[in-house]
Amino acid sequence: MAASTHAHVTAQRALDELLDCPPALLDTTFDQLRTLITVYETGSALRAARALGREQSSVQKQLNTLNRNCQALCGEVLTIRQGRGKDFLFTETGRPRSGWPAAP
Repeated sequence: MAASTHAHVTAQRALDELLDCPPALLDTTFDQLRTLITVYETGSALRAARALGREQSSVQKQLNTLNRNCQALCGEVLTIRQGRGKDFLFTETGRPRSGWPAAP
């Protein structure tokens, strides 16, 4: 098999595997992930909204969507809202892996 044909078959298999994953995972955007990281780094939706130049409600909606999708995919949410004016708690699933700085 020619190298270009092999590369095409390999790429097609990778695409097939990706498209075979749960739709909720495919619906996750880089913007949502950036929002999640900013909330982790700042501790709250309000501070994240200020850092991102958005409304707090926009940040909260993205976190709610991510939590719903994660709940459907793996049975656990990423964050737990503690109430007005309080920082978010991150579940084990929602915490970044090693090498990431600790949340404030």
